[in-house]
Amino acid sequence: MNENLKIIPLGGVEEVGINCTVYEYKDEILVVDVGLGFSEYDYYGIDYIIPDISYLKKKQKQIKALVITHGHLDHIGAIHFHLEDMGFPVIYGTRFTLELIKLKLEEAGLMDKMKDKLKVIDENSKLKFTHFEVEFFRVNHSIPQAVGVYIKTPTAKAVHTGDFKFDNSPINEPVADYGRIAKIGDEGIDILLSDSTNSLKKGHPVSESEVAKGLEDVIERAKGRVIVASFAGLVGRLYQLITIAEKYNRKVAIAGFSMRKTLEIAEKIEYLKMPKDLIVNIAQVNNIPPNKLLILTTGAQGEEEAALSKMAYTDYKGVTVKKGDTVIISAKTIAGNDRTVQNMIDQIMSKGANVRQTEDLDLYTSGHGYQEDQKIMLNLVRPKFFMPVHGYQYFLRAHGETAKSTGVAENNILITKKGSIVEGNSNQGYKIIKQFPCEPLLVSGSGVGDVGSVVLKEREQLASYGVVVIDIIVNKEKELVRDPFVISRGFVYVKNSQELIKNIVDKTKEIYNSMKANYKEVAEVREVITADVSDLVFEETEREPMIITLISFV
Repeated sequence: MNENLKIIPLGGVEEVGINCTVYEYKDEILVVDVGLGFSEYDYYGIDYIIPDISYLKKKQKQIKALVITHGHLDHIGAIHFHLEDMGFPVIYGTRFTLELIKLKLEEAGLMDKMKDKLKVIDENSKLKFTHFEVEFFRVNHSIPQAVGVYIKTPTAKAVHTGDFKFDNSPINEPVADYGRIAKIGDEGIDILLSDSTNSLKKGHPVSESEVAKGLEDVIERAKGRVIVASFAGLVGRLYQLITIAEKYNRKVAIAGFSMRKTLEIAEKIEYLKMPKDLIVNIAQVNNIPPNKLLILTTGAQGEEEAALSKMAYTDYKGVTVKKGDTVIISAKTIAGNDRTVQNMIDQIMSKGANVRQTEDLDLYTSGHGYQEDQKIMLNLVRPKFFMPVHGYQYFLRAHGETAKSTGVAENNILITKKGSIVEGNSNQGYKIIKQFPCEPLLVSGSGVGDVGSVVLKEREQLASYGVVVIDIIVNKEKELVRDPFVISRGFVYVKNSQELIKNIVDKTKEIYNSMKANYKEVAEVREVITADVSDLVFEETEREPMIITLISFV
């Protein structure tokens, strides 16, 4: 069994995000991507979620490298959280990807430990370990220098696509390397792990060059300022916009720290060149004629602290949306952000600005291939076994159906979950042999993993129904000094709910007086009061506020 390759997804197979896959052969481990995800629990103080790498902590000395496919946060965003637990391994990535990783390491104070462990690769690189050989191939995505990974051991050959699409007219980069991928396929690939993000969508995504035409049309027609919101990582899109601005004699201002840093990195690696006389400081924009200005900004998802939201509701460094502006949202709204984005758009339009979205024109395209792209990858690689990754279970199963249509046998399609262990080799094939618990860690502020399901449930309860505090004061003889005092926050307005409050007080007195002669621990009384008052409150209001019972002795 030691001759088998193990493939273990620690994330990215039951959600969009937290992409992290372990490849293990004998005493060596490679980890492909260590990303974060954005939580559905945003309203309860959870910033994001990261993979649980408990499996790797026990095998720290076996980890030979982190291999990173590209620089999006769902593939690099959790690296700095887990480096110590992984023993500070070498990280391999393209130049642009590593520059983005450096920013995260510098913020976390880890650059001194990692400065000699960041190794640049490109699509022609080959890595050699004791058992693993790793090669790369170029793919198109929505960020520069994305690559797929070809992993070989003495008994197995696997391809891991990373995020990809096939764009035959990309902006400022070559097309995906069809020939190289086909050549890898000719070597006889045992198993393919492939991006499932858009597996429900038929056809191909719109080309970036088509998006450029739509953006140029809107900008050419605009009479006043143009403000374009997009993701900071969509460097190809930003390059288009800078080129369009130069064509129509508009100065460019950049709003948002992440966008500014990303463009600086893109210029550093010579992915793009920003003419010095074209770029102006955001503090200067109010001195430039409106029809001579384009502002690139973060905030396409309506994030409260992002530049566009501040321009809409207050101001961002003295800049506010005004009548005559054309605001372009060149990004798809992420599920869950719909209301926030709509509120921001309403606010922008109430100020007299014109808003153009992806629904109006082709102002956005996905970096993830649709079904036809997925078929191309499957037909080029021609794997015996197929393991869809990067998506919800529904996405993975849809991608499995697409694989069947290209000739992959149904029994050879492996739908995994977090913690699944896929094991096999070229002769025996692959199967899921078991699954271990692998729930993602919740990050809240500087805390990692300290917010578990119990705390999360409490936060949800507080957010949904509020809290009721029952304050009881007793003397040394265990007699009530006064009636229990009830405080309500986020539950009911006390002045308008006197009958309910009285019922809570009466129930509390009744329970306490029935127990005072016999109880040994105060905790016993607290638990009974809390449980019985919870039942009373639910019976009268059909709500479940958090009940906190305090008992003090005087």
